Amino acid sequence: MKRTKLLLAMLLALAMSLALMACGKTKEFTVSFSGAEVATQTVLKDECAVRPAVAPNKVGYDFVGWYEDEALTKEFDFSKPIQKDTTVYAKFNIKTYTVTFRETNLPAEKVEYNGTLKTADPTPPEGQVFVGWYTNAGKTQAFLKDTKITKNLELWPKFAEKELPAEDVVLATFVNPSKNEQEVVQVKRGEAVPESKVPVFFHKYENFYLYDGWDSDLETPLTEDVTFTAKYVFDESTVIPEHYFKYTLLEDGTYGLAENYVYENTVESLSQPLLTGSKSLPVEYNGKPITKILGYAFDSFYTKFRLDELLVPECYKTVGDYAFSGGLFDRIYFLGLETIEEKGFGGASCTRKETNGYAYSDNVEFYLPASLKNIEGGHLYTTHPQIGFRQIYLDESNPYFHFEKDTFGNDLMYNAARDTIHYINLNSAKFTLPEHVTNLVANIVPGGVEILTIEGDRESLTNIGGESAKQVIFKGKVKRFESGAFSYFRQVTAFTLPEGLEYIAPEALADVNLARLYVDDDIWRLMSTCGLGGAKMKGGYELMWDELTLIERRNDAIIELGTGPDGGDSFILHTPASSASEYVVPDGVTAFKPILGACFTSDALKRVVVPEGVRELPSGFLNTGEVAFTETGEKGDGNVVWGYEVTDGTEYISLPSTLERLCGGSIRTPSLKGLEWPNGSNLKALETSCIVSFMNYNEILFPDTIETIEKRPFSGLYNPKIEGNTGKYITFDGFIYEKLNDRELRLINLPFCMGDEELVFPDTGDYVTTQIAPKAMTENADPANLVKLFSSLKKLVIPEGVQYIGDEAFAFQSSLEELVLPSTLVEIANGAFYYALYLKTVTFNSVEPPKMEYINRYVNQLEGIYSIYQIFMTGYKISTIDLTMNYFGPGLESKFIVPAGSYKAYFEVFYDYCGDTYAGRIATDNQEKVTYSFHTDGGNSIFDVENVAVLWDMPVTVWKGEGNKHLQGYYTKDGSVDGDWGSRVESYPYFGAPDANGVVNLYARWGDEVLEDGRNWNNAYIVTAETRTLDVRTYERVFFQFTPAEDGMYMPHFSYWGYFNSLELEQRDGTVNCPLFTVDRGRAMLNGLTYIYVPGNDRPYWQNANGPSYHPSTTRFLSINPANGLSYSNMKAGTTYYFVTVFGDEMYEYMNNKRETIELSVFMEKTGEYGGVVSGIS
Repeated sequence: MKRTKLLLAMLLALAMSLALMACGKTKEFTVSFSGAEVATQTVLKDECAVRPAVAPNKVGYDFVGWYEDEALTKEFDFSKPIQKDTTVYAKFNIKTYTVTFRETNLPAEKVEYNGTLKTADPTPPEGQVFVGWYTNAGKTQAFLKDTKITKNLELWPKFAEKELPAEDVVLATFVNPSKNEQEVVQVKRGEAVPESKVPVFFHKYENFYLYDGWDSDLETPLTEDVTFTAKYVFDESTVIPEHYFKYTLLEDGTYGLAENYVYENTVESLSQPLLTGSKSLPVEYNGKPITKILGYAFDSFYTKFRLDELLVPECYKTVGDYAFSGGLFDRIYFLGLETIEEKGFGGASCTRKETNGYAYSDNVEFYLPASLKNIEGGHLYTTHPQIGFRQIYLDESNPYFHFEKDTFGNDLMYNAARDTIHYINLNSAKFTLPEHVTNLVANIVPGGVEILTIEGDRESLTNIGGESAKQVIFKGKVKRFESGAFSYFRQVTAFTLPEGLEYIAPEALADVNLARLYVDDDIWRLMSTCGLGGAKMKGGYELMWDELTLIERRNDAIIELGTGPDGGDSFILHTPASSASEYVVPDGVTAFKPILGACFTSDALKRVVVPEGVRELPSGFLNTGEVAFTETGEKGDGNVVWGYEVTDGTEYISLPSTLERLCGGSIRTPSLKGLEWPNGSNLKALETSCIVSFMNYNEILFPDTIETIEKRPFSGLYNPKIEGNTGKYITFDGFIYEKLNDRELRLINLPFCMGDEELVFPDTGDYVTTQIAPKAMTENADPANLVKLFSSLKKLVIPEGVQYIGDEAFAFQSSLEELVLPSTLVEIANGAFYYALYLKTVTFNSVEPPKMEYINRYVNQLEGIYSIYQIFMTGYKISTIDLTMNYFGPGLESKFIVPAGSYKAYFEVFYDYCGDTYAGRIATDNQEKVTYSFHTDGGNSIFDVENVAVLWDMPVTVWKGEGNKHLQGYYTKDGSVDGDWGSRVESYPYFGAPDANGVVNLYARWGDEVLEDGRNWNNAYIVTAETRTLDVRTYERVFFQFTPAEDGMYMPHFSYWGYFNSLELEQRDGTVNCPLFTVDRGRAMLNGLTYIYVPGNDRPYWQNANGPSYHPSTTRFLSINPANGLSYSNMKAGTTYYFVTVFGDEMYEYMNNKRETIELSVFMEKTGEYGGVVSGIS
């Protein structure tokens, strides 16, 4: 009993506790909205729902309001507290349109949305017959019977003279529905339509549809009025062949049209020649509709499409970003398009045939259907190259968008609410952005506008376009100029900033050419705080003001009062038009503020004197002089030889003792001859590119007070000198060194050596250079123009003592042929000799190979501190019979020379760094050679591989004896007698231990079971059409073999997890294009459909009793990157095919979590029937 009472007490306490908890929580209700796409609201008890800010839209209806009952009899009260879950109903009234009948006495007719006309035909004048209604006064556009009304209309009647008495005439109406054409023919009652009176109609898309007669028999005698409708059939010959594209399965089960990127002059390209004329897109793939054109679907290495017309069938509902980039189209017709994704029409180009050939432009014409309802991003992203040229044509029955003319005759494409302009067809040089347009689409104002007026008060402006404007007029207040608001307005002559401006972003007026800028105190205060484009704003304009207390004109300059350090003034702008050759900055100036662009821009200015009190020169302090480039001939290799001419520019700058820092980009002049320090110097820091000159060998003096020099402090300045040797830095012959200690130096900056063919390092006395810093010789300003075009360096000998060479230290030395590295070298960083295209020899003198750590691209992208290039990376395109590929290894003729006896040590380091792309370059002339002898013991006989430094690969070995045996591998001992096989050769390349005769004997071991370890062709993993899961090694070649049971097209399908583009595991799943090879068992040789040979790799071909067996690749697979889409997928049943690939993802290394193996799922996916074409190769 006591237990029962205790239990009841506990239950009661629990109930009270739950009740109290319930009391403490406020009840929530949902308010949902029916009949419109409005988000459901969650409302607390006794609070009110919020009226949706935007009224719902329903095509053909007007929104009336929100109602509380489904019968729509009582309006919903949004001020009434919510006590339960509630549904609110949207009420709409169908729109009514007016049809007005011109040139008749018929009254106007009211017609509901999608209704049809009920008014009877008008009575024709005496002696005439009624032909039909037309929608224009010229009576050329017919209004067909049963047309659905979706807007207000004006109709004009058309009459024709009677050709027969009324009782004898029958009217035959011929209709072309594709063009809203009709023609009425008078026929004598009881007779058929005479052949001579039958009109000839063409389809709206006449090059895509063939005439297929009329829907009724013309030979039937007529007894009453009749209508004949033209029929057309689609011309299937216009469809673009399927293999011109690839196809991506979308989430809804349909397909998207994707790019099939093809290289020119390849076997693949032969089946995809240039298409011209009128073409249409395919409508289905694998029996499913194609509903989307994916981004860059028409892109390729060469132009495959130069079309007058492209028809996009009704099944295509969506256009992806830059969908038409890469092709050329004059006109594109859409039949069922609903959504244009952001930048969907971006990159589209056309070709207009002219007398001298084809002229390329961006004037593609797009014809949009009534079905279009979504324009993502707002802007159609077309170009507007000239006034009067139209690119967008819209079906007039589209209910979501429409065109209107503004007061200047421009055609504006609005949305239904008229708060957004999506496209402007410019017919005038004037344009006004209306006040009612509140949703501003980026870059909507086209080029060609000269007078741009912006109406209404606006919170902010950014990137609205209109860069061609010469005048900008504000009719309203604007609070903010965001970044890019009026950038690149290079034609504007006057600019009056709007009232109410509170913020100007740094890039708001970047690269603007002004003649005059009008300011007052408020505007200046704002400019001084926010800037006005900074040093990126062009100089040359006049600052205008009536009353201004914050700045003054003084000594041919604009000075801001009292805003510099220590209560001094700020120097804003020296008059750009000044012709003075010397300028002395007024005393009292303690700062430079390039608010209006660079403080000094006059090319006539030869000398500038900076007063005491200034502590730093900011970016944009001085920008004078010009360099003009001219072509002067060609080199023997076909490259252009460039000349240059330096025009004007400041020569001398006198600096104060108070100056502590030169900021990046502070001094830009090609003519600099010297920095003067009349009162001594306390300079502490040089930032990257603080001085930008050009081919300047003048001695420029710096003090030894400098404590910090960032990498590449100068561009084009080749003879800097630090006076004295007591500081942190020291110079020898223009080379700048950092002192690491009393004996060792780090070279941080050296002359660029434009004209010399050999770089001579200076004598550093008692100091030894042990390090060369990153980018020590690589220009910051423009390596493409400066280094690649002007450098003549052919020989580079790195001095003894150097232990480390940094990232891109000598990059872009394209003429370099000979490189000698010191015996003291310990490490070379990535990209150290990047782009040495013609490098022939690299001599390594250190007995131990230097460290060459491959820094993966994820580290470079995420941390941005390491080079993304291999040490000797180039970037050639190599063409073979079958394909063009990118090759990123060392120069094609380069050889690596290493000390005698060091081959194996160097080989292992180089192979680990970048496979045989580097290891294959090691010269073997001075290295020990051995012979590899293969004892196959029942297998095919294989010739010895003689006089080689390394065994590159296992020969293809097959059983020739009785029964069926399988190779278990090659071993170092013959265990056929005593069972002692020694060790198995696990990986290749292989260094064997030779006997006294210099021979390495290897013995084939056979077994009854198939051995699969994926390490070579003989022991490749066997894959089938069924999924198989394997633990495969990462960063090593993995071999596979497949024998199809039936003919077909197959591709390997891989699936595994890794860190590919983020710090989270992702699954990579899909088919892979791999070059496939077969083994001719009768002759025991590998037959590849292509053989890739990169000159310079020291790799032998295999020899066996039946002739050579070529290795399919003579360079690292990941380094040559065959053309995307390359696939030899047609396979015959019973034939064994081999393929090889490499797995892994470098993000593991970045996360210090590199795995030696990954779990891989693989199967062979049948992608088509045998004989089909994949990427143009059958």
